[in-house]
Amino acid sequence: MGFSVASDDIRLMAEIGFAGIGRGRLAEAAAIFTAIQALRPEAEAGHVGAALAELAAGRPGPAGDILRAAPQTEAVLAFRALVHARAGDRRLSEEILVDLGFMRAEGPVIEIAKAAVSA
Repeated sequence: MGFSVASDDIRLMAEIGFAGIGRGRLAEAAAIFTAIQALRPEAEAGHVGAALAELAAGRPGPAGDILRAAPQTEAVLAFRALVHARAGDRRLSEEILVDLGFMRAEGPVIEIAKAAVSA
């Protein structure tokens, strides 16, 4: 019999992890997002959260590695644009923004990528 965690519980874990990043509890947040990645490898939240924890710790390289290994959803691509911009690779951020345009990304996803490119 396998171990199962309800989607609502995963969502709560992610909210706690993002709150941890906001409060500077980066190691704890990273541990939560690592657990989410293990429980739901196909879900964006674990990958994005783990990458944001790395980015908040000043480590854009590992943040980019996490997002490159994640399923390449619109949200993951938007955060990749952010990570590359923070790492000083504006060209790659712009390329990702173009890709999101081809995907017809909308709403907060495209706004994250646009903000990254214009920063």
